[in-house]
Amino acid sequence: MVLRQVGWGVLHRLLVVLLVVDGMLAGSEVAWADIYRKVEDGQVIFADHPFDGAEQIEERPINTVPAFGAPPAGDSETAKKPQDVVLRVQINAPEEGQTFAFGTDVPVDYQVLPQLPAKDRVIVLVDGVEVHGTTLKHLERGEHVLEVQVKDAHDKVLLKKTVSFMVFQHSLLGPHP
Repeated sequence: MVLRQVGWGVLHRLLVVLLVVDGMLAGSEVAWADIYRKVEDGQVIFADHPFDGAEQIEERPINTVPAFGAPPAGDSETAKKPQDVVLRVQINAPEEGQTFAFGTDVPVDYQVLPQLPAKDRVIVLVDGVEVHGTTLKHLERGEHVLEVQVKDAHDKVLLKKTVSFMVFQHSLLGPHP
């Protein structure tokens, strides 16, 4: 009679919910179960229930180390200085994804805002090698990465910004612009 009023679908859902709850409770019991240990013929045996010759192991707290917060520097475009001044690097040239013909000088233009304290410095790298000046000459064909870094007096990178650009050479076989 109850079955006709409620229906099989509702009972089926109720049964599934009860099985899921039972599984969750059973899993939680395992987490709180005692652990027993016995050494027999040089072999160590562990179990979650007492057995002949086994001794209960006293559980110790798990060693944990609190996570460190992410540093304000890194590969972001902005970083906070100790005086809570927010620094920002902007690369104006070359632009991300820009393409230059082989033999063409590549301009380098960037800004660091606000003005850096005298103890900090700016480093410009192309493909991981430090460069000086506002023009890159004699670059090989292929992709290149320009990186502008701001470093403090202890040579720690406070922030950096990167852009990728390409240098290409026309093929003798293909059309020329």
